[in-house]
Amino acid sequence: IDHLACDQSSSYGCSHCTPITPNVCCDIHRPSAFPSFDTLISQPPKLPNHSRLPNYTMGPKEYKLCEALEDWREEKMAEKYGCSHLIDISPATIMADSALDCLVNCAHHEKIRTIEDLCKETHWLATDKFGSEVLAITHHIIPAKVIKHVTLTNAPLQRFPLASPVLTVKKSNRCSACQQEGHNNMYCYTFCSVYSGLTCSPECN
Repeated sequence: IDHLACDQSSSYGCSHCTPITPNVCCDIHRPSAFPSFDTLISQPPKLPNHSRLPNYTMGPKEYKLCEALEDWREEKMAEKYGCSHLIDISPATIMADSALDCLVNCAHHEKIRTIEDLCKETHWLATDKFGSEVLAITHHIIPAKVIKHVTLTNAPLQRFPLASPVLTVKKSNRCSACQQEGHNNMYCYTFCSVYSGLTCSPECN
């Protein structure tokens, strides 16, 4: 409206004050004109899930490790930022309390043996810079057990000869009266007289 009041002699108003009409209306009518303004933000890689640890009661070693890590991060904070920042900001700048607690818990359950384990379990951002120092302190107080790796081989398995099955021969009955096999003295009279032609006295029964 101001450009029309500036030059009333023209129906278009003042040529200096007239708003410039853009060549492109909007991204709805001309979507092909706006790809150069798109911002592509790459997503950071997903961190690996840490271990689920059961509850436990802290002992002398866990308290000693916690105190040693607190002393270490205070020294690193004063060394890097000065003593004034150590008081004003707190040593959590070097290592957060949550990362320190997680480190102590994982050390109790022997979950941290390498720097990769330290990064996975605590998600501590300064693992690459201070991981070796923290790992040395941790293993000095709570040593981690060494896992023996089994060496795999492609050698064929040895074949042992199968043991031949032992055949058990059933012992046949022998009559104590006539010394014939296949019956006992209870049926001696009947068996001998009918099947073998032998005669035994009924008193054998």
